[in-house]
Amino acid sequence: TTIFRSYPNENVAYMLPFFEGSVGKAERFFMNDGVNLYAKIMQVIENPNKMEETFDLADKAAKNDQVYALIQELLLYYTLEKVKLDGMDESTRAEWLNFWDSTNKLFQDAQNLYLDKKSVILETLLKAGKIK
Repeated sequence: TTIFRSYPNENVAYMLPFFEGSVGKAERFFMNDGVNLYAKIMQVIENPNKMEETFDLADKAAKNDQVYALIQELLLYYTLEKVKLDGMDESTRAEWLNFWDSTNKLFQDAQNLYLDKKSVILETLLKAGKIK
């Protein structure tokens, strides 16, 4: 409970679906500054010209395995949340679903083939920033 006390309730509430009822997942999220990581992910995807922030996220992922795994999970979560938005046209929804599928495969390949973590995160963020 001490982890949650340091964050305002609204920051915890919108992430509850991400935790999927897992206390361990919630703990990893908060112990690795998940609130700020998720905010930065949203920022760089929605504003693809923020290259400094994009490289900053990729650098963080490359330096810490737990942060890398969390960024991967948050990117996939963000994608699924985008797909759920009302009012999105079907072609854009299809783009996000294709992005989710290719990103999920890339993350699996990255683990199996020992791909460079920084490059994987950079590629994913830049690709997501092109979807409107």
